[in-house]
Amino acid sequence: MTSRNGLRLYNVLFPLWMLLLFPPALLVILPGNFLIDSLVLLLALRFLRVEDRRGIYRKSILKVFCFGFLSDLIGSLLLLVSVAVDTDLQTPFGSWWYENLTNAVPFNPFENIFAFVYVCLAVLLSGACIYFCNLFFSFRRTDLPLPVRRRLSLALTLFTSPYLFLFPSEILYRGF
Repeated sequence: MTSRNGLRLYNVLFPLWMLLLFPPALLVILPGNFLIDSLVLLLALRFLRVEDRRGIYRKSILKVFCFGFLSDLIGSLLLLVSVAVDTDLQTPFGSWWYENLTNAVPFNPFENIFAFVYVCLAVLLSGACIYFCNLFFSFRRTDLPLPVRRRLSLALTLFTSPYLFLFPSEILYRGF
């Protein structure tokens, strides 16, 4: 697109996980995350045969949702580091970083093993944050025994971790 003064604007491509960092996308992401967290929490409570599901849901869902979103942001920030690190391409480390992480992490983490491991570490970091925040904070005010809190936290970790980080965003841009 060219304006009257000759300034040319290009489309900006960004990876799918960066949508978490942009406010307009939050209008879709936040309700979706809340629904998924609610569904997983209610199903896990039912599966574990917890008596007062409604009460525990009311006491903990907002914390589960907030800590889950915060955990996703922590993982996103780790992914952002791969792109934001200003490396000197003249050094061996700088050229290695650029070739193996800077482009592969945001657009196709399956491009090489280094990008894949880096993105898996971001997913694991987010998952660990989800687990420990839920275990120690979200269910603290409930009268659930520790083994049930651990199982609930594990279920939320397994089913709400940001696996979308692994999605190759370059698929979205083919043909454009």
